[in-house]
Amino acid sequence: MFRRWIIQQAMDRASQPDVRDAARRAFTGHDHRRSPYDAADPSTRESLPEAEVLIHCAVSLEANALIARLENRVTIGCAHFTEYCGSLGQRPVVILVSGGGVENTRLSVLDSVAVYQPQWVVGAGFATALREELRRGHILMAADVTNEEGQSYQTGLQVDPQSLEQTPGVSQGSLVSVSQASRTPADKLELAQRFAAEAFDLEGYSLAEACEEKAVRCLLIRVINEKRDDKIPDDLLRMVKQESWAAKLGAATGALVRRPGGVKDLWKMRDESVKCAERLASFVVSMLDQIP
Repeated sequence: MFRRWIIQQAMDRASQPDVRDAARRAFTGHDHRRSPYDAADPSTRESLPEAEVLIHCAVSLEANALIARLENRVTIGCAHFTEYCGSLGQRPVVILVSGGGVENTRLSVLDSVAVYQPQWVVGAGFATALREELRRGHILMAADVTNEEGQSYQTGLQVDPQSLEQTPGVSQGSLVSVSQASRTPADKLELAQRFAAEAFDLEGYSLAEACEEKAVRCLLIRVINEKRDDKIPDDLLRMVKQESWAAKLGAATGALVRRPGGVKDLWKMRDESVKCAERLASFVVSMLDQIP
């Protein structure tokens, strides 16, 4: 999950807020806003598009490939999250981009489910492999998700094992959600030994918890964006963390002097993440035709 964080940080700081806002409006074609849901005000729901499925993505890096596939896109800005309404195939959907973090996920999902009353919530995002055989781009369909305290939720996933065997690069398994991304291969190995899980993420448990509270069916679909043996170089972390362009330039210059391939590594990680997001989007769209 460090890869998701470092690439999203680089993307966010590569453009000023007014540029990002203008790009978002041009991309979606519409721009509306709504207040947080108030159950006493039925007009909140009546004025919004229909949605059979709510698709949750924590960050735009995970969501962009799905948003690009939406037909008749409408964007709805809320106080702390953004909803993209439209159709994927024959299904009316809302893609919710909550912002990373447990609390952002829980509160935004509770709000959007109350408004749209979807039949399903699909969590679509990145995960880090805890098993060596899971390579980048592998799709994990979570049968259950556990937090660090050992509490768990079962998802609504029902898959024919024989059909999975005939689908390379896709598997069913367990997911663990952690409060802080493990950075080194040793950290990931320790996490794998603590939990009988195929991969870890940050927001899956909070999403399942919100769905349980709202009594709505939940699927968790993760694409492996970070292998168990991946390690993020220290100089890339220092460069992305800088707040100002002057500091960022200084860090980048230092990184280039110490290790000239550092910037190339950053762009390689970005390209790999974009490919993973495309893989995730294609699989999610294919799943929409299979859920009732």
